[in-house]
Amino acid sequence: AFIAANQLTSLDMSDCSSLTKLEMYSNHINSTNMESFVASLPDRTGKDACSIKIFNPAPSTAGEETNVITTTQVAAATAKNYSLITTAGTAYAGVTPPPVVTMVTSKVAGNTIQMNIEGSGLSIDGSSTAVSNGMKWYTLTGSTIKVTGNVTKLECYSCDMTSLDLTGQSSLTYLDVAPDALTSLTLKGCSALQTAFIAANQLTSLDMSDCSS
Repeated sequence: AFIAANQLTSLDMSDCSSLTKLEMYSNHINSTNMESFVASLPDRTGKDACSIKIFNPAPSTAGEETNVITTTQVAAATAKNYSLITTAGTAYAGVTPPPVVTMVTSKVAGNTIQMNIEGSGLSIDGSSTAVSNGMKWYTLTGSTIKVTGNVTKLECYSCDMTSLDLTGQSSLTYLDVAPDALTSLTLKGCSALQTAFIAANQLTSLDMSDCSS
């Protein structure tokens, strides 16, 4: 299958059990949707390996190649007997997984919460609203919201948020979650954090040892 150089943002290959070659580089599948793509690949254990040309390291124009597949996802595909390569024919190892912000709210699917999420390479799971800079209302698809990418600023207050895990968000400089209902806040690896408003929550403990800025 030759589907490279399109505008695909997701791909499901679950019914393609006879696939032996796939070229899908120069598309726009982010790490979240790439996880679903890898999960959809039929297991080829005991069969000939399927070659997947997944990434173009030297695109001719900026923005042409935005596929993101992590080292973990490459390993999962390899375990199913797929060989992931670049357009140059060399093995592709993938990228280090981007950090993920995990938020848990007592609100349920269909409810909305107001947030400002700023950063780069951002995608969101748990909301039907696309993530973008600026304060906006997000419609929930569940009680757990995950924002993948490098977050620099996060504002979310009065969202009935009970848990917020910002592990690995080393670019985060500004956090405002006051007031809310947090009983758990994790700031591990938030070395760039300069300003944090966390008053009027339900926290009984707090570790700021990584917040050196």
